[in-house]
Amino acid sequence: MLRELVGECGSTWLKVRAYLYTVLYLLFGLTFTMKLVESMEGSAEVAYRELARSRPDLAGELETLAADEVKHEAELVEGIEEGRVRYLSSIALGVSDALVELTGVYTGSLGAFASTVSAGIAGLLAGVAASVSMAVAAYAQAKHERGRNPALSAAYTGAAYSAVTVLLALPYFTLGSMVAAYVAMLAVA
Repeated sequence: MLRELVGECGSTWLKVRAYLYTVLYLLFGLTFTMKLVESMEGSAEVAYRELARSRPDLAGELETLAADEVKHEAELVEGIEEGRVRYLSSIALGVSDALVELTGVYTGSLGAFASTVSAGIAGLLAGVAASVSMAVAAYAQAKHERGRNPALSAAYTGAAYSAVTVLLALPYFTLGSMVAAYVAMLAVA
């Protein structure tokens, strides 16, 4: 699918960047990814203004181009209507609550379980139950707010919580040592 969107790419580094941007888009949405790309590329506005200083005979035209570039970038980012941005508070709630609760569960599992798989399953079970609970709470809260869809708020909160649950559980299913899995889980968190 990516090849259909961006075409063939000869450079390995460009392929890696294209995949990285795709992952960022899928995880964080269009607005975040576009702002990141814009900040990394360097502003065309700055390039136009630097060129205007070195070519005073073209300064007027280049200043106009620089102003247009700033205006177009702002219009493009403002024109994006994206649910992930509108429901960012729901996503943040799911992520932060999952991090707090599940790091506590895994900290307690250090002495309670002999096997990393048992600890991973315990974390997954706690995470699934808590993600449902948080989604219900987000739904109830959004019902009393204007301009928010309760179902979407619940979906974003539950999905964010579930994603963190899976990410924090992965080290327990891939590493054999409880301490190594715990340290890896903390690094992921």
